[in-house]
Amino acid sequence: MTPFERFLRVLEEHAPKQPARPWRTHALAMRRAAFKLERYAVLSCNRELRRFEELDDTRATILFEELCAEVGCTARFGDPRGYVAHIVFPDGYCNTFGGPEAGYGCTEE
Repeated sequence: MTPFERFLRVLEEHAPKQPARPWRTHALAMRRAAFKLERYAVLSCNRELRRFEELDDTRATILFEELCAEVGCTARFGDPRGYVAHIVFPDGYCNTFGGPEAGYGCTEE
């Protein structure tokens, strides 16, 4: 099972609502937004982000929050030493040492 298939299975099992589009498409959009957030978080540690990068980072943050809300979850954000984007499932499922309140770390593996 690929990392994407594992992520897809976690979403299908733990998200309380169905997305408007197919699960596969929704999960792919979530991972792309999470990957972009992770990339910009790492870049911002090494240098100041350019204006277009800041705008893209803001758009990715809003998109990730909207995608989480669409399936009945909330979004949390951390620093680049771990997962930057987290999905907080209502049932408390998590894959981090932070426990249920930290959520499920979402990244491009």
